[in-house]
Amino acid sequence: MGTDIVSGISADPGAVVPADFVHGAGCSVGGHAFIGSGCVAEDNVRIGARATVLAPEPSPDDLVQRLLIQSGATIGASAVVCGANIIGRGARIEPGAVVTSDVPPHAVVAGNPAHVTGYVSAAAGGTPGRPIEMVHAPNEVGAVVLPNGASVIRFPEVADLRGQLTFGEVDGQLPFAVDRFFLVYGVESQELRGEHAHRRCHQLIIATTGAVSVLTDNGSELIEVRIDEPNIGVYLPPMVWGVQFRHTADAVLMVLASDRYDADDYIRDYDEFIREVS
Repeated sequence: MGTDIVSGISADPGAVVPADFVHGAGCSVGGHAFIGSGCVAEDNVRIGARATVLAPEPSPDDLVQRLLIQSGATIGASAVVCGANIIGRGARIEPGAVVTSDVPPHAVVAGNPAHVTGYVSAAAGGTPGRPIEMVHAPNEVGAVVLPNGASVIRFPEVADLRGQLTFGEVDGQLPFAVDRFFLVYGVESQELRGEHAHRRCHQLIIATTGAVSVLTDNGSELIEVRIDEPNIGVYLPPMVWGVQFRHTADAVLMVLASDRYDADDYIRDYDEFIREVS
């Protein structure tokens, strides 16, 4: 590593780091990277060579607008960050990506404009997270409970010459009594849905057509489930963070819920979720 441009940062030659750059321990900046004014980095943030990191322009209501790069995040070589307010904890921006909006915690983003392509495990001790495990539905009818408390359920299927039928009954295949349902459809492949947890409500997600990936996260273990059959469901109990991503163009999701809508039951901020689940 080269000259320590700002106290506490390991920076390679040619890196440009402003005097107002606020940072935690264990941060590093690659050669010829450029960090603009108004950026804040928490512990163990890595910024790759020739990356450009800019805070957004101040809004009329703010005298100072800052970009917060949360702990354990990695910005790849030659990536450009411009317009985001938060790069979530443990997130990974792939080399050459152009980021124009916030990056969720533990997300992997790539492309121009950048979009979520996957997720990585929670970083530990300054070590970047690894790609998370992807699981599929069991081959036999029944439920498989994942290590983070979520479940993948294969429902029974009845087939004859007229077609196929699948079903679920409370106290049988369904893990809770249903009081509400809603459908999600017409979602672009690069968009995210969910991004919240519930304090009390149970949910079951079924892809009635198409396919989708469901991130399940209990605050310490992240697991991706790919559902691509209409007799497969992902059960999210209370206090499991869920995100739906990588929708196919024809994806239609049916979500069964144990409770009617209650705004106070939602946890939409990941940091708040981590505090409550810890």
